[in-house]
Amino acid sequence: MRSTNYTFWRFVTVAALVVIFIVLWESKGSLKNIESHTEEFVSWILPERIITPEPLRYLGKAHPSSRLTKEGVLLYTNNERAKEGLNELTQSSPLDVAAEEKVDDMFAGKYFAHVSPQGLAVSDFAKKVGYEYIIIGENLAQGNFKDDSELVRAWMDSPGHRANIMNQNYKEIGISVKKGEFEGEQVWLGVQIFANPSSSCARPDKEIKRKIASTEKELQVIEMEIKQKKESIESYKPKRGAEYNAKIDEYNILVSQYNEILRALREVVEEFNESVRVYNECVAQNA
Repeated sequence: MRSTNYTFWRFVTVAALVVIFIVLWESKGSLKNIESHTEEFVSWILPERIITPEPLRYLGKAHPSSRLTKEGVLLYTNNERAKEGLNELTQSSPLDVAAEEKVDDMFAGKYFAHVSPQGLAVSDFAKKVGYEYIIIGENLAQGNFKDDSELVRAWMDSPGHRANIMNQNYKEIGISVKKGEFEGEQVWLGVQIFANPSSSCARPDKEIKRKIASTEKELQVIEMEIKQKKESIESYKPKRGAEYNAKIDEYNILVSQYNEILRALREVVEEFNESVRVYNECVAQNA
């Protein structure tokens, strides 16, 4: 009798274990979680520092045989900078064009100011010729100048114009000097455009930011698919069997794919943000 009871309970125990194993096998696994997507971009400084002292009107006596040249103005400008141990300004062809267009515009528009009647400033003339900058400045002069030396000396005797000429952050210059009729008299108009080109600071790669945006869209598509699969799993009954397990496997594979793409994206975003920080520091030091 004892042997029969033992055999019966042993059978019951084995059967129960088999049932538990089958249930566990049929409803294997749990749903993985997607990682949170909270990446932020560092703000990108877009420099717009413009220095424009009050235009200089020079009341010197007329010199009918006077002759001004941009080469001479550049020479005397760099001589003044050299006296203070500053770097020599490099002549920029695009800035020369911008300066010449500014002189022509003042003669044509009959104005003498940093901003035209149409609202155009030195930044607009620079942008028109495709010149990008960190900092830009403009000196204007009108009058009867004997020569290049006298023009530069007039600017140097004016505190605001002198500060522009001696600004250590400038690296390039554009110059134009022309004589023409202005307010009923024959006078010279002179323009100096100083700048530090944007190439002085390594700009963050815009292509990387476009790839980041593309990856974020890809993640949004995958996230929607994950949501749909999860809803399908939650509504599925019974929560066991080969079909149910296949749904869980598909869901978990998709979540793993999402998380892997997201981790790679985080690294790219951090690299991009670091390049922005370096650029911003460079701009702050050179503007």
